[in-house]
Amino acid sequence: MLRYTLCVLGMLIMSLQVSSSQMPSGYHPVYPHKMGRGEGRLWLSWSPERRQGFTYGYLWSYHQAYTQACIVADELNPGNGFDLHVQHCFDRELSYPQKLDYYETKITTYYKQHPTDLDLPIDWLFLAFSDSENKSAEEIHSAWERGANP
Repeated sequence: MLRYTLCVLGMLIMSLQVSSSQMPSGYHPVYPHKMGRGEGRLWLSWSPERRQGFTYGYLWSYHQAYTQACIVADELNPGNGFDLHVQHCFDRELSYPQKLDYYETKITTYYKQHPTDLDLPIDWLFLAFSDSENKSAEEIHSAWERGANP
């Protein structure tokens, strides 16, 4: 979990290079490629309760890391005013307003319906199923086959 949090934190800090105060048109998060890890097999081996626990931990860690990254980015790049700079950062945070079982069910269903995608990283699915991205299972599957972002 720490590795995922640090990865997300690094991506967030790197994404703050954009100078616009709004998310650029066509902006999408970076989907890291970690092939061959069998994360889908691991996910499906867990009980629903364990998957929901992981989901809670992932989403909580994502939000906490994002918040801290925005604050650190403001400290490292002062001059735009705290409120404006931090708001710009928060505007880029992905939205996860659904209940935990929504994401657990979406990810579980995806792995069951796409057994050839069991090496697809769990964090890809969290990114893709965020309300901000709202990707369909077919968009994700097609992108994974092409080795591209959905």
